[in-house]
Amino acid sequence: MRHYNSLGMRTNLTRMNTKCIRNQYAGKFQEEILPLISLNITARSPPNDTSLNTPNEISVNIDRVALVAGLRNRNTSEITDLARWLRELQSRMHGRRAGEGWRICIGSGSRELIYRFRALMLGQAVQAMVNHHNKTHTHTHRDSIFVESFVYKDIIPMFETICNPIMVQTDGDGICAEYLRDILESCKWTPENPKPKFLYTVPYGCNPTGITTTTERRKEVLKLAREHDFIILEDDPYYYLYYSEAPRPPSYFALEATESTEKGQYEGGRVVRFDSLTKILSAGMPIGWASGPAHLLKLIERHPGFVCPYFLRIFHLVASTSNLVSIETLHGISSGNIPDVLDVPTFLIATPLRHFLLWSPPIGLIKALWLKDLVLSDVSTTTSSNLQASSLAQVIAHALLKKWGNDGFDSHVRSASEFYRKKRDTFEDAMNKHLKELARWERPEAGMFFWFKLLIPDSAVTKVEMRDAVERLPWAVFWQPENGNSRYVRASFSVPDEDEVNEGLEGLRHFILGIGDT
Repeated sequence: MRHYNSLGMRTNLTRMNTKCIRNQYAGKFQEEILPLISLNITARSPPNDTSLNTPNEISVNIDRVALVAGLRNRNTSEITDLARWLRELQSRMHGRRAGEGWRICIGSGSRELIYRFRALMLGQAVQAMVNHHNKTHTHTHRDSIFVESFVYKDIIPMFETICNPIMVQTDGDGICAEYLRDILESCKWTPENPKPKFLYTVPYGCNPTGITTTTERRKEVLKLAREHDFIILEDDPYYYLYYSEAPRPPSYFALEATESTEKGQYEGGRVVRFDSLTKILSAGMPIGWASGPAHLLKLIERHPGFVCPYFLRIFHLVASTSNLVSIETLHGISSGNIPDVLDVPTFLIATPLRHFLLWSPPIGLIKALWLKDLVLSDVSTTTSSNLQASSLAQVIAHALLKKWGNDGFDSHVRSASEFYRKKRDTFEDAMNKHLKELARWERPEAGMFFWFKLLIPDSAVTKVEMRDAVERLPWAVFWQPENGNSRYVRASFSVPDEDEVNEGLEGLRHFILGIGDT
C-alpha cells in the first residue's frame, strides 16, 4: 500500500511560494480567472484618544495585486503579509525577538488552533490504540492535562475526548500555584498515570470568572513549568480588552524570555500562546494565531486535524482480522455518536459495507455507524478540510491593519478597552444597587464577563429553580458543578444597556428575597 505524506506536500507549497523550486503538481489557482478586480472598504479611523466618539471614516482599498497574492490556497505559516504583521505585533507586545526559536501559525480563530494542538496529542492516542490492537505493547493510558477552574464550558469536553483534565484551583489572583505544586509533588505518577505535560489557562479576563492572573502568580506557574517539565497553553482572547488602572501584567509568552531560571539562564519553549482578532475586529472574521516553539508550531500548522486516515487504518485492521474493537479502546476518539461511558461491555464490529456496528452482548445491536460518523466532528474544520484561515478575511484584516498602522491599532485597542471598562462599571454599579448583600464577586480587569456567587443556603432552592431564575436574563448563565452546591452566575455585560441590566438584576433580587417566603 502506498502512503502519501501530506506534510511533504504542504512543505512543497511553502517552497513554491518562496520561489525555491518549481512545483508542477500543487494545483495552484490561476489568477487569470479570478473575477474580483479590487475591493474598497469603508472603515472607522481609530480615535486619537480613548474617547468613544465616532471617529472619521477612512477608505481601505485592496487592489488586484493584493487580491491575487492573498486568494490562493497555500501554506500561511510566515509568508503572508498578515503573518508578518502579526509576528511584528508579537515582538512589539511581548518583547520577543528573532533568533529565540519561536514562530507563529495562523488559523481560523484561536479555538481552531487549540483544537489542532489537541489533535497532536490525539495522534499519539490513536497510534497507541493501533499498537494495542496489534499487541505491540501490553497497556495503554490516557494522558492528563491541568486546566484552571473555572473555564469556558466547551473546553473540558474538548480535552476529555483524549485526556483527563485535572482541575487546578483559582482565586482572585489567578491560578493557585501552591495548589498546583502540591498536586505535582504529592501525586504518584506512573507510566499508566503520567505527569501532565500541559497546563491550559486563560490569564486575562477568563471566561467565565473574569479573573486576570497577577504577575507574581504567572512567575510562580512558569517556575513550576520549568521544574516539572510541562508546557503552558496560554489562551488569551481577551488580552487586548484589558482596562485596569494597574499596569498590564506580562504574558507568559513574554515572561519566559525575561525570567531567568534558578541557574541564571533564560529558557524558552515553555509557552504556546493563542491570540485572536475576533474580540477586537469582528467575531465574523475568525482569525487567530499561535506563537511558540518553532518545532511545535510547524506541527500545529501542518497537522491534519481531520483524522479519517487513522480510522481507515483501524477499519482495515478490524475487517482483515474479524476481531472486535472494544469501545473502551476507542474511548475519546469517537464522536458524539458513540457514548463516552457505557455500563456494559461494548464493541465496534466492522462490516464489508464500510460501516461499524455498535454492539453489546447484554443488549445486542445499539447503533449502526458509517465510517464518516467516527470522524471527530469538532476538529473537522482544520488544515485537512479547511487548509487555512479564510484568505479573504486575511486580506481584509491586513489591509485595515496596514492602513491604521501601529499607532492606529493601539488606539483602536485602547478605545475598545475603554468601551468595556465603562460597560463593566455600569454593571458593577447595578450589582451594588441590587445584589450587594446577596452576592460576592471580584471586579474584572479585562474581558466582558462578570462572575458572582449568590449567597443563598444550599437547601433554600433547588438547582433547577435557581437556573430558571437566572436564565430568564438573556445575558446571564447559571453555573454550578455537577457535584457541587456553588451558586455562581456568569453575566456578559458587553451587550445589555444600563436599563436592561438594572431591570434584570432587580428581578433576580426579588426572586432571591422571595425564596424564604415560599
